[in-house]
Amino acid sequence: MQIATHPDSAESTAGPVRDDAPGAASPADAPDAPLPGRRSHDSVRAKILEAAAANFEEFGYAGTNLRKIASDAGFTKGAVYSNFGSKPDLFCQVATERMSGAGADVFASLTPVLASAADRHELVVGLGRALTQSLLGYTAWELIIAEFRGLARTDPQVAAGYTALSRERIDRLIELLATSPLLAELADPDLRSLAAGALGLLNVMAVDHIAAPEVYTEAFITEIVTHAVEGLIR
Repeated sequence: MQIATHPDSAESTAGPVRDDAPGAASPADAPDAPLPGRRSHDSVRAKILEAAAANFEEFGYAGTNLRKIASDAGFTKGAVYSNFGSKPDLFCQVATERMSGAGADVFASLTPVLASAADRHELVVGLGRALTQSLLGYTAWELIIAEFRGLARTDPQVAAGYTALSRERIDRLIELLATSPLLAELADPDLRSLAAGALGLLNVMAVDHIAAPEVYTEAFITEIVTHAVEGLIR
């Protein structure tokens, strides 16, 4: 997944330009440039999120620096804190948006399976294949989320963020699975177990797929996920 960095990132990382520096544009030379006070709150957040997504994807969670995110977005570090509060908060917001994109792909791939499966076997095979194909398309973010999960062991703020992110992903998948007539007899706890189990397994498999693609091929992961889904549905 390619995420373009903010077009001003190259200049902003070099530090602020003095108004009296050689070659610096005067206010009259740039009448269309919006003043900081006139930028809308949503616009500021959007630029920060765009820069943050690019930095997290390139450097990982631990390697990402809030000062660089602010610089790439064209703001000060204070703007990041005033809009998102902390690095874990910012990451969770970015990850939630990226997972929303993944969720849209999952919905698109699972909806026909859930609607057309003639029996449980066909449903299980279709779910295993569709879940694997859709979520392996977001392996880069699964790797970053795995890093985030590891930090949650020692950082309460990261742990709270990871908990919220996990609940969001599970709830979205439950909502989709509940549309299948073949799963109508499953109680809510069973649907939650199915959603959480499938996502948890795929999280691990996605990271293994990046680290050892010759071993954890898409076909092998599909087989594992299919067997897991079959066991969780019974």
